[in-house]
Amino acid sequence: MSRQSIGRIAAFVLISLAPLGATAQGPQGVGAGEAARAANPSYNPAKWLKKKPMTPDQALDSNSALGPKLTAKLRTLGVLPADANLGAACETFAELDDCVATLHAAHNLELNFNCLKSKVTGVQANDNPSECRSGTDGKPLNLTKAIHSLAPDVDAKAEANTAERESRDDLAGSSS
Repeated sequence: MSRQSIGRIAAFVLISLAPLGATAQGPQGVGAGEAARAANPSYNPAKWLKKKPMTPDQALDSNSALGPKLTAKLRTLGVLPADANLGAACETFAELDDCVATLHAAHNLELNFNCLKSKVTGVQANDNPSECRSGTDGKPLNLTKAIHSLAPDVDAKAEANTAERESRDDLAGSSS
């Protein structure tokens, strides 16, 4: 074989294999991360069993003793009104601990629970939004920012931490 034909074969091989190098790097551009994960599933079994957090209704239904115990405890503390249903109060929250923390914050600061709930969930909780100092724009806020928007003169971070600690304590005491 002549040098010229060897050069042509080498050039042909390089040209034909060049696109393979680009595909080996994976997808590029917007959405590339999702496309790469979809194309290459994880082989880690822990990721297969990834649990989504339970909604308050699911948490109360999964543990039949939790609902009555927690409701009684919150009513005893004065956090939940005697005529209120915990499931109904927590229906728009993503997680039960967020709802209980919001109940505590509203009780501790003497805020309207529905106004605070609207801020935290981003869902208008009452029929009359003019009752609240400011309405919700559909975007949920963390508890600290929600408290600050309704009571700007208090230490919102400390109050949110207190309410979250009380929520954890209530849930731990009620689940046993």
